Amino acid sequence: MFSELDRCFRYGDGLFETILFVDQEPVLFDEHILRLIRGVQRLALDYVVDPANLLKRCRLARNTATELASAQRHVVRVQLSRGEGGRGYTPPDPPSIVREVITCHAIPLIPDVIKVRLLDTRLMISRLLCGIKHCSRLEQVLAASELLTGNKNGSACCWEGLMHDELGFLIEGTRSNIIIETKGRLLTPLLDRSGLRSTLLDSLNASNAGSEAVKSVRMRLDVDGELQVLDQVLNDEWLPADRLPPTAWEACPIDGLALCNSVMGVRPVSELAEIKLPNGRLITNFAAELNARCGYA
Repeated sequence: MFSELDRCFRYGDGLFETILFVDQEPVLFDEHILRLIRGVQRLALDYVVDPANLLKRCRLARNTATELASAQRHVVRVQLSRGEGGRGYTPPDPPSIVREVITCHAIPLIPDVIKVRLLDTRLMISRLLCGIKHCSRLEQVLAASELLTGNKNGSACCWEGLMHDELGFLIEGTRSNIIIETKGRLLTPLLDRSGLRSTLLDSLNASNAGSEAVKSVRMRLDVDGELQVLDQVLNDEWLPADRLPPTAWEACPIDGLALCNSVMGVRPVSELAEIKLPNGRLITNFAAELNARCGYA
């Protein structure tokens, strides 16, 4: 049980990673460890990430989850809290003991046919917090609530919602990254000032397998499914998307769209805002190859 004085409970002052296990072996464990280390460093937690011991404790959590004894696949959540203490927001000095909680869960249900739509909820710009899986996820909570209830335009509920940042650039889903096929290339939103890059995408750079196949760019998407890709370097990087000149954008067809994260792999999307999407050859082959290589197939 968490104490009412725990800083993760009070302020979201902590980190977590959600790791897929297949046949008791972790998927993308090195990438999760690297992101956890970045988060520990960013939040200046008094905690040493020990991969071997952490893996041992993850397996122990799996072995104690008797209800999952027959499951081939499961998810282990590793959560760190700064612990107790400190006055207000100020962390305790000297640091308190970081609390580690590891739990095991069933794989979430993922539909065979994935439908998505755009959400009104916007992501804040924060280069300080983007890229780490911190425990303060209120933007995702609000977006998931919007996805559940429908938006102000009365759009139908879908499995996933796509989010722009407060400047109007497409960033990610509530629980996934976005990959779009257009004009013979695969693009993903640039996540240098908001959002969270999946360890699955990080694995491309780590292995050099397909690292150049998916290019990160700034883009935006409207309710009619029209994709626009920023076609130039901005002199003012903080200029909102709707204030950029029309010549700055390249109008692109959506030849295929997929979502990805470290639990579900790469999943093609069939509908965007109730618009049927094509099954692009590039994105279909990319999904099949990556899923097979990482153990999702």
